[in-house]
Amino acid sequence: MTKLFKQLTFLFFITISCSQIEETNEDSNSSSKSIESKNQFQKIDERFDCYNGSQLELNICSLKEFEYYDSLMNKVYNELIVKLDHQSDIVSHYENKKEYNELKSYKLAIIESQKNWMLQRELNALILSKKYSGGTIEVLEMNKQRISDTQERIQFLETLYEYEIE
Repeated sequence: MTKLFKQLTFLFFITISCSQIEETNEDSNSSSKSIESKNQFQKIDERFDCYNGSQLELNICSLKEFEYYDSLMNKVYNELIVKLDHQSDIVSHYENKKEYNELKSYKLAIIESQKNWMLQRELNALILSKKYSGGTIEVLEMNKQRISDTQERIQFLETLYEYEIE
């Protein structure tokens, strides 16, 4: 019960901190609606001491860093899927059923792989949660694992995208 209370309290503080940061970003950048994720991450870095700060600051920074890499990974993944859709449209226009079916199968395999990978990423974080259970470093270690896994996935998806371009 106390662990649940600690986690809920932490999430409450994260939510408040993040909403204050987002409000500040919205006020200072009202003219440009679309802000790059990396710029948002760098602004977080300026607001908090992400290297020598309190545990709460380190947790917030690691969460924001994870969100940055997660959004980058989603962008690469979506671009890959759009590219495959575009290739499928071209192939179907020329009525090449075999190549169309291969592309469709390839796309479905990537989608399934992504779903499984997302589950695996959370399981990896859960393992670290159990290792550091109840400790103040628990959230930081979970986020660091998510960041590492997501960076590896970005590289993998970029490799698939580059392969498809050729």
